Amino acid sequence: MFSGKTDELLRQLRILKHSGKKVALFKPIIDTRYSAGEVVTHDGVKEQAIPVELNENGVKQIVEKTLNEKYEAIGIDEIQFFPEKLKNAVLFLLDNGVEIYASGLNLNFRGEPWQIIQELMPYATKTISTKAVCSVCKQYEATRTQRIGSNGKPAHYSEPEIIVGGKDRYEARCVKHHEVPGKPKTEFKV
Repeated sequence: MFSGKTDELLRQLRILKHSGKKVALFKPIIDTRYSAGEVVTHDGVKEQAIPVELNENGVKQIVEKTLNEKYEAIGIDEIQFFPEKLKNAVLFLLDNGVEIYASGLNLNFRGEPWQIIQELMPYATKTISTKAVCSVCKQYEATRTQRIGSNGKPAHYSEPEIIVGGKDRYEARCVKHHEVPGKPKTEFKV
């Protein structure tokens, strides 16, 4: 959160458009924080987007719309929310010459990898990892997303993995200041 992932995605897509490529941008239909039909950065930069459901139909819509409209490149924002079926869709589109750009979080609020990110990362031609300023120590070392519960304290490990929100629900945190009450301790045995 707040590290410029979506800014970078939109920048890449603008470059492609300026080079003359036909480009589309997809986003999860549940992400209505700033706009239902646009991807909007936390700084207010906007780009028209096609909202899709986070299920098989949404994945199918990405593939069909891309092929039917003959898009040469597509962007997918908040990719971490998409189901694992997106992996096959992405590989299929890549095999059909479509360039794919995506932005998303590597880790959920629990500090654990999102499944779809683990599935797609090995196929990436290039990855860019961004950091943010930690909301506690103010160092440019935040690589974690801290979910804040309705009580103003860090969310418990047992809460649902997906809750859409902005600055009202999430903060950027460094490893030292990231807290997940109820998270099982990691054990190491030889």
